[in-house]
Amino acid sequence: MRFTCVVILMIAVLGLSAQSQHPLQWTVDLRASRSQGPAVHSFAHGVFDSLVVIVGGRKDGLHRRQPSVSFAPEANNTDVIVVDPASGAAWRRTVLDLDDDVADHLQSTNQLFYSIDGKLVVIGGYGYSRSLRDHITFPRITVLDLRGVVAAAVAGTSIEPYVSTVTSEVAAVTGGYVARFSDTILLVAGQRFDGRYSPMGMGGGAFRQAYSDAIVRIDVNHSATPPTVYLRSKLQNLDLLHRRDFTMMPQLLADGTYGYMLYAGVFQRTANLPFLAPLEIRREGIRRVDGFEQRLNHYHGAALAAVDVQRSESYSWFFGGMAQFVPSLNGELRRDDAVPFVRTIGLVHRRADGRMQEYQERSSMPGLEGSGAAFIPRPDIATRDYGMIVLDSISVDSMLVGWILGGIVSETENIFFVNDGTQSRASSNLYEVWLVRQTSTSIGQAYRQAEQPSNVSVTTSGGSVVVRVRSATGSQRIAVNVYTLLGQHIAEVTGTPSSMESLRVSIPPPSHLTPLVVVVRDGSHVESRLVVMSE
Repeated sequence: MRFTCVVILMIAVLGLSAQSQHPLQWTVDLRASRSQGPAVHSFAHGVFDSLVVIVGGRKDGLHRRQPSVSFAPEANNTDVIVVDPASGAAWRRTVLDLDDDVADHLQSTNQLFYSIDGKLVVIGGYGYSRSLRDHITFPRITVLDLRGVVAAAVAGTSIEPYVSTVTSEVAAVTGGYVARFSDTILLVAGQRFDGRYSPMGMGGGAFRQAYSDAIVRIDVNHSATPPTVYLRSKLQNLDLLHRRDFTMMPQLLADGTYGYMLYAGVFQRTANLPFLAPLEIRREGIRRVDGFEQRLNHYHGAALAAVDVQRSESYSWFFGGMAQFVPSLNGELRRDDAVPFVRTIGLVHRRADGRMQEYQERSSMPGLEGSGAAFIPRPDIATRDYGMIVLDSISVDSMLVGWILGGIVSETENIFFVNDGTQSRASSNLYEVWLVRQTSTSIGQAYRQAEQPSNVSVTTSGGSVVVRVRSATGSQRIAVNVYTLLGQHIAEVTGTPSSMESLRVSIPPPSHLTPLVVVVRDGSHVESRLVVMSE
């Protein structure tokens, strides 16, 4: 029997050496709060006075691969949570006493949302529908009156009088963002995903997935009961807008106007990898920023936007999350196409002439966290258009500017292929975010790319996977494990660097007909390969 094999490289080592020192005036300092926040991630939120109102999201960690347990409704956040981030005090009120369809919408995840006139507008999101008995992207817009919801949560009464809702197919989107230009509402990118999640359609999961590939302009009357929504226009771009689960922040643009910058997102049409080139979002259209690639933070997570008005410069900070490139202690970046959890705090600086540069801050997240988290600005901080913190207004050398709450915290970098629900969790960590004025120009580093060889090669021979390892850590033991995409363990072989010029792992049929994941552990260094074998 003859086998052919396609090996898709998932992790390679890239060294990225220092090019210049961080020349900027401001950096961030993360400080653990004395209190804890709610353990929830990927939620919608609004702010009333000094209180944060959290709607939806999930209480578990990274979603699992098996359709029967992925995005299980038992781990939905079924409460509206009101949090005082300054003290950690929190009040909760269930949404389960609302109409089933409304309650299900308000416990979905990865919704689009925005705040206006004291109201939180929640659009779409993915979750379980009891009426349809399936997971869907909700074709629904729900408006919450924040003053009333806060009062009800504190008093322990129903939020029903402060909730209004309407169904609309235009709202059926998840993993996108809202760009708001005065009363103009733009639904930016994202996807519609209906059915149970399953990687590559494996394991019996039946789903329908369609990327938006568009910016959709809508008009919403959020004061009406029920609210009304009208589709005004649709700008489609199959190449630039084929993205979801990105981070989008306000930005001072090169012409002096304010817009948004869409950073990263997944997946490229030709590879399961993040996008590296950001997009500039204006009221009238979009533009790809050429000549710059963001490498340090790629999935949706906590982010802070600031502007130096006098110098016409924008600062975009990203806190941990997941990324294709991982900084190492020796000043290099390791490319990891499995897109692991990271501790990196990255900064993208945009100059007045539009030129952009990315820096790794010297500080980092305490753990592998930040994905699905939110940055909440201090309510009395000076801001410009769309909520950018004004650096010119800070007259002291350091200032508390907000908090990071929620998100996913992971035990190790790469858990997707071995995830059984115990390797990650929703984070209850609450962090203060301080902006610090620097007297030294050595804040962090900028990087340029220079490739290094991979430590692992994977080939096939007959019905076996052959692994060759060059130890990167001096470990006395190297382990090779093979899994299916659904996490079924196929085989394991161990050896030592001195005795393993190559390791042969026999793959019993019918496993040779399915994609397999080869995980190589060399001490604390982990690399993965996706191997597709066929007769």
